[in-house]
Amino acid sequence: MSKDEALRDLIERVERAEGPAFALDCAIGQALRPDRDSWPAYSASIDAALTLAPRGWIVALRRYFNSDGEYVSAVWLTDSSTVGRGCEPDEELTVSSRIVEQREGDDPTPRAIVAASLRAHMGTGG
Repeated sequence: MSKDEALRDLIERVERAEGPAFALDCAIGQALRPDRDSWPAYSASIDAALTLAPRGWIVALRRYFNSDGEYVSAVWLTDSSTVGRGCEPDEELTVSSRIVEQREGDDPTPRAIVAASLRAHMGTGG
């Protein structure tokens, strides 16, 4: 399995997860930070999840309740080197993730950040 295929599978796991999970945090850490022996709770902590965004990328978050009362977290990451430097808007490199959480009490924002960050790493090769 190629690295991009492994990241795609991990993105699916992150977006399907029903909340934070230690095993998921370990898989994320092994994929992006294999030089470490332990990793923070990426799937539970916004601060930890933000450390996964590639350096120089702009992070935008939107959190809200939809009309069905579900908690929605939408995240966009944009490569800052493609913004405002004469690039056409369609040349900007942006990745995103949107997670809807139907269970009360779980904040899907860290998992949305992780999924978008994994997509960004796929596009940058690392």
